[in-house]
Amino acid sequence: MLPKPELSFFGREKELQQLRDLFSIFKQDGTSEVIFVSGPTGSGKATLVEKAFKEEKCLYGVGQFEAGEMKKPFTSLAHCVLALVQAILDADAACTEKYAKLIKSSLTPQDA
Repeated sequence: MLPKPELSFFGREKELQQLRDLFSIFKQDGTSEVIFVSGPTGSGKATLVEKAFKEEKCLYGVGQFEAGEMKKPFTSLAHCVLALVQAILDADAACTEKYAKLIKSSLTPQDA
């Protein structure tokens, strides 16, 4: 099988830098955030996001809004969460364990 070619990337340096700046803030704060990227079909949103996350070597999920699914408002969010969970499960054992602990602690009532 041939290696996946490097993503072509033209004219989105400003947006890429904006994502880099956000990642820098998240790393400093130790927070996790949701980032919405919008634009017309074919404008390079997916390429932009994939390039940014590949550079940062972080876990992420992507959800795509489909006009035909307007009656299902949370479909894109569900796809994003499923992709993120799959990325966690596909990661190395230490990473998977780290996120398992974080998820369990966030689901445990604080009064318990």
